[in-house]
Amino acid sequence: SKDEAFFYVFADDFFRCEVPYPQQLVDAFEKAGSNGPVISAVKVEPEDTKRLGMIDTADQIDERTYKVNGLVEKPGAENTPSLFASVGSFLLTPDIMPIVEKEQTGVGGEIVLADAINEYAKSHDVYCRFIDGVWHDAGDKGRYLEAIADHALLDPELGPAFRAYLEERLKK
Repeated sequence: SKDEAFFYVFADDFFRCEVPYPQQLVDAFEKAGSNGPVISAVKVEPEDTKRLGMIDTADQIDERTYKVNGLVEKPGAENTPSLFASVGSFLLTPDIMPIVEKEQTGVGGEIVLADAINEYAKSHDVYCRFIDGVWHDAGDKGRYLEAIADHALLDPELGPAFRAYLEERLKK
């Protein structure tokens, strides 16, 4: 339906969670009264702030949910508003679409969703939910391999054989 919230998911981020991270976003959305987008968030190290969108938080709603003033794209440690990164996905509301449609393309011909969220946050509530789980940024080859190994090692069917393979391989 045109008036329902929807997910915007980053293709290079994964979470390993007991409760799927989209459900965690829905839970935060419903707790906030279904009146604003919810951004998935994780705490990161200062050096990560130069490669991630960072969240400027406002009021804390509960243990894992905050209102959001806006996003700052790749600010670096000196200029970041927090150590809370926007990762994985957004649960968006349809009323953001008119703002997205007005956005100009930037470097690489992309519309930066953070710009639309910042515009939206000037007059509407936006939230972030710290995801309960392990986040993997698979945006480069090394991190992608880490995500695959993490998931494979924990799989009850694949894990034991994969672990044995890695142990044998590392002896060489």
